[in-house]
Amino acid sequence: MEFATCKACNNGTRGADTVAAFMARISPHDVRNDWRWAEALELRRALKIDAPGVYEEFVNSLEKTSIVRNGVIIRGAFVSNTPMGLGNRYLDIFASKFAMAIYRHACGKALPLNGEFVYGVFLNAGLRQEDYELLLSIMPINDRLAQGEFVSDPQFSIRMNTDRRGIVISLAHFNDGLHIFSLSYADKDLYGRLQFPEQYKRGQPGHLLEMLPPRPPQPPFKIDPSGLLLPRSIRRPRRR
Repeated sequence: MEFATCKACNNGTRGADTVAAFMARISPHDVRNDWRWAEALELRRALKIDAPGVYEEFVNSLEKTSIVRNGVIIRGAFVSNTPMGLGNRYLDIFASKFAMAIYRHACGKALPLNGEFVYGVFLNAGLRQEDYELLLSIMPINDRLAQGEFVSDPQFSIRMNTDRRGIVISLAHFNDGLHIFSLSYADKDLYGRLQFPEQYKRGQPGHLLEMLPPRPPQPPFKIDPSGLLLPRSIRRPRRR
């Protein structure tokens, strides 16, 4: 999926993609020994570079507790009940990008600048089963991302409903950890009056960079690949 964007938006919102990739791999199930947990750990370095502060915010929000699942008490589980300010802002950007991309995918053209989209972001335990089933009931089209012989289900799939001309409603899942609801439409006057619960947000094309959180100031020193501590303004000469 793709949508038209300027170079600044494409490069500047990379952190949102990294945050979404990380959170999508945080499963509500015990996955400490499978590939999702391993990939989440591998993403830590990229997360710290592309979205500074998000990983630390996530770790600090975790609380060790016991939970009941399917009648079984699971001790030593980690639960996050603290809103992530930085993380949520990056996920808002990712959901906005997705809402514009799914419109282009379904309608074959970019969402107009005077169009609008509504989105909702749900982490691994944020979408109630009854709400999930209700949304699926009005989205009969089951789509998926396929490249060659590789099919992304169950890592990524979309359910949607669209007129293929100017409106599309969708629910996508990314692994076990992230669901995104989106409603994208070209006619803001016709559909912009629709009401949604407060956890859903609205957006328009052309405002991605405004949504980015300010990056924290860089420390005056950096560690180069050889382990030396150098002032950030100094660059080591390249070997020839």
